[in-house]
Amino acid sequence: MKIHKINSYSRNDIIYIDATLADVGRLRFSTKLRATKENLATVLLEGKNLVYEYLGQNKQQHQQKLTFAVIGEAFLDEQPYLKHQTLLKYKSNLKSIVAYFGSKDLRLITQEQVKAYAQANHTASAKINFLNRLITFAKDTHKLNIKPIRFRKHINQAELQRQILPLSLDEIKLILSVCQDHYFKLFLQVAIFTGMRTGELFALTFDDVDFENDKICVCKSQERARKVITSTKTHKSRYIDMLPLAKAALLELERIHKTTAQRSEMIFTFTPENALFKWHTLLESLNLAKRPLYQTRHTFATLMLTHNEEILWISAMLGHKSLSTTLDYYVKYLPQAKKRATFLDDAFQGGI
Repeated sequence: MKIHKINSYSRNDIIYIDATLADVGRLRFSTKLRATKENLATVLLEGKNLVYEYLGQNKQQHQQKLTFAVIGEAFLDEQPYLKHQTLLKYKSNLKSIVAYFGSKDLRLITQEQVKAYAQANHTASAKINFLNRLITFAKDTHKLNIKPIRFRKHINQAELQRQILPLSLDEIKLILSVCQDHYFKLFLQVAIFTGMRTGELFALTFDDVDFENDKICVCKSQERARKVITSTKTHKSRYIDMLPLAKAALLELERIHKTTAQRSEMIFTFTPENALFKWHTLLESLNLAKRPLYQTRHTFATLMLTHNEEILWISAMLGHKSLSTTLDYYVKYLPQAKKRATFLDDAFQGGI
């Protein structure tokens, strides 16, 4: 029996259903439920089943609960080209969301409950971003009353900046001067003076290096977990400038490859795990704070910013999708003490 139309309303604090059915016509009855917020939501979700129950018929075919687990699985199924590391992060974020909301149907989740999750994870912007993507996906495929969360941008920036622990220029000079492992020293020299991502460094070949024009083509990356070569994080290639210190290291690496008849086409043949061990050992020997190897990238960015290099050039070197990404990460390293509009002093030195 088909239901053409169904509405609910409250009268005397009791919820009623008003439905129109094929072969039956209009039907109105009391659910005997009090008109609370929770009951109104339940009737909205289970209205058709209540109509069939009232008519003494079996419930309609069970409607799947719209949980975050269900929505999350559907969302991931529609993302076939995700990088493996990104997929792992998404699954981790989904696990956190499902653990918080459990098996509750999204159509019964209030905006306040969504905000409560965001507040509990206010420093984990990745989780909130993923929650918003799931909500938007669910809204596109189902009728929901919840909305994505608008969290304060400065919280996101604070989290990003807490992840940044760059080396100073003096610390860079110290590290490169005392590193006894010549091959690893050359790796650090390339990493620090190109700003490339760690995965991009381990995917680099000499075919990507143009010594004549001082350019490096960054077009691929190595996934750390599976050790396979994939696209870059942004799925885009870029050409970056090869600074003299990076060029000197790459020329020496090319000489080593030729004289030792390296079989691998990769410039750097040790594993990321081996590199990280060497890195931490080196930092510890110099009494420098332990930090991820990825901090060489942050070191490049902050070093260039604090020495007044153009932020657009820095952003292009880093391969950020937009200038706003660079600003979100490094805004506090932008020089502030620059005197502005000095050309006016010369133009009007005699007064107006």
